[in-house]
Amino acid sequence: MNNKAKEIAEFLKENDGFSLVAHNGPDGDSVGSILALGLTLKLLGKRVRMYSSDPIPTLFNFIQSIEEIIIDIPTDFNDILIVLDCSDEKRLIVQEIQYKSFSKIINIDHHPFNTNFGDYNFCDSEKIATAELVYFIVKELLEEIPKEIADPLYLGIYTDSGAFGYDNTSPLTHEIVSELLRCGTSPVDFKINLEKKSYEYLKFLSFAFQNIKQFNDGTISYLYISERDLQRFELKDYSEIDGLIDYLRNIEGTAVAILVKEEKGQFKFSFRSASKFDVGQLCREYGGGGHKKAAGFSTLEHPEKIIPKLINKISKNL
Repeated sequence: MNNKAKEIAEFLKENDGFSLVAHNGPDGDSVGSILALGLTLKLLGKRVRMYSSDPIPTLFNFIQSIEEIIIDIPTDFNDILIVLDCSDEKRLIVQEIQYKSFSKIINIDHHPFNTNFGDYNFCDSEKIATAELVYFIVKELLEEIPKEIADPLYLGIYTDSGAFGYDNTSPLTHEIVSELLRCGTSPVDFKINLEKKSYEYLKFLSFAFQNIKQFNDGTISYLYISERDLQRFELKDYSEIDGLIDYLRNIEGTAVAILVKEEKGQFKFSFRSASKFDVGQLCREYGGGGHKKAAGFSTLEHPEKIIPKLINKISKNL
């Protein structure tokens, strides 16, 4: 069953004690959605704890109250668990979150093929970001949105829409954003903070460009980055190279871009499609997920073993 924003809001008003989580590998949408909804519930006097199993990217440190997100997993099973930006239970299992032990689960998500694993589900794959769905809940709960909540909502929408440049950016997206601007959000602040790059990053970028590989007559662009590469250029974490895959996607003639990052013994595959090829479907076959144009999966298997199979499959379907 898929609930409406008003139904979710009524349930939140009537209850107390909430633990908020999202998928591992936090991004702008998951962080923004957790923070916006968590701060809203706090304004209503609710007991709220916000969690992330992985460190928050330093790129987002300019967002007010970001420090309220606890780097841990929730264990107070008397709480109601609010799961944001997760398409299925696997994204919780991989974090070792015992989600079935919580009193109730609220599932809020914009990914296609969400399994509706919550007791309450507010899911819509036509929305550009989970933050758009959170916006509608916030509107049901607050008469006015303070800047402290408008900013994380904008963060989620801005990042998941590719700065409003992806296919499913809608007129509604811009209507929501226009209200957030009236609430005090500054697009200039976001552009400066999210797009500024360190000198070390620029040196790294030169290295990365020289290591891009192309397949299938240039229709597939691929890049592999190891943890040693980050250390070599004195980069703190992968958030410092956020947006790198967009360079691959924007190469003339590229239909599918693949970026692989080595991180803590795993290999994280990210895909972008500039064609009809559905990278979301491909990633679901490998235990991951996402959208038609942007998706990913993680594996312990080295890219050298997987990339040839991926290249072959993509090439046959372009």
